[in-house]
Amino acid sequence: MTGNYRISLRTPIGLQNGTISFVQEGEALQGVIRAMGNSNHFKNGKVSGNVFGFSGNLNLGLFNLSYNAKGSVDGNKLTAIARTNFGAFQIAGTKIA
Repeated sequence: MTGNYRISLRTPIGLQNGTISFVQEGEALQGVIRAMGNSNHFKNGKVSGNVFGFSGNLNLGLFNLSYNAKGSVDGNKLTAIARTNFGAFQIAGTKIA
């Protein structure tokens, strides 16, 4: 799962593009999500097979966006849902070569 992915998030304010970087060590997952003009280092992520989960908090200036993300990687395709205090965001991505 380790690698960089170009992602699109469907949010209440429209489609947002960004990237996510994963570093997997065994079943542990950490990395950085860059989206909506900010970045967040997440830790304590978990991997089981091709399924992952992690959580974090994006500081968007006037407010913080807390999230819990769960998804999977199938080949070069990433799909996930991030549950936030502003609703669920669909995430789709492709691994960057």
